[in-house]
Formats: sequence, structure tokens, C-alpha cells
Amino acid sequence: MLLKNIKIINNNEIIENSDIEIENGLIIKITKKAGNPDFFAVPGFIDTHIHGFAGYDSMDGKEAIEKISEELGKKGTSAFFPTLMTSSFSNIINKIKEATLAKSIGAEIIGIHLEGPFISVERKGAHDDK
Repeated sequence: MLLKNIKIINNNEIIENSDIEIENGLIIKITKKAGNPDFFAVPGFIDTHIHGFAGYDSMDGKEAIEKISEELGKKGTSAFFPTLMTSSFSNIINKIKEATLAKSIGAEIIGIHLEGPFISVERKGAHDDK
């Protein structure tokens, strides 16, 4: 696959215009060239704290986390940590087990963010203290 007229914005370099050759899902060649770009290419985003996306909630288990992965991948997020909210200890344990079974369908699941079960009642914010 050849992507033409791409401005590449990377962590250490900006290439104003280029063609990007992709083979088997990997970039194999970047050709810098003159002219104006039509599109941008940037590194994938990593979300370290996301409860849900596209109508799916991380607390709803394996299938919901897989759908979050799929939908995030369509929007430029390359990796994420599904966040499990404050809940009872037994519920958190069950949700961790379910989350570990989820497969990365789009964005890669690179860990789990836990918000509990230990939380200061004095500083609980919107969290339920029960």
C-alpha cells in the first residue's frame, strides 16, 4: 500500500511531505518530497485512564472492553488501560478477572487502571463510599 502526500509528525522530526510505503502492516519506506501534504500521520495515542467509549463501560466485562478496544482503534488510539471504578473488593476482583480475558481487537490493552477499592471517604469526590 502506498500513502501519498503525508505530513509526518513524530516525536523527534516533522517531515513536511512524503509518501509512505506499507507492507504487511509495517512501514517499509518513507520518501521525502516537495509539495503540500493532503494528510497527516502521527503516532498512536495512549489512553491511561478510560472508563468506557462508544457506549461501552469497562465495568461491563470482557466483551465491553473488547468493543472499547475496537472502537478506540478506529479513532487513533493505539493502546489503553481500561479503568475499573471503585466498587466492593469482591466485585473488583471479578472485574479484574474479566478484564484479563479481553482481547485487543483495535487499540492494544496494555494494563488495567484501578480506582479502588481503597479510597478516602473524605476525598471520594463522585465515588460511592459504600
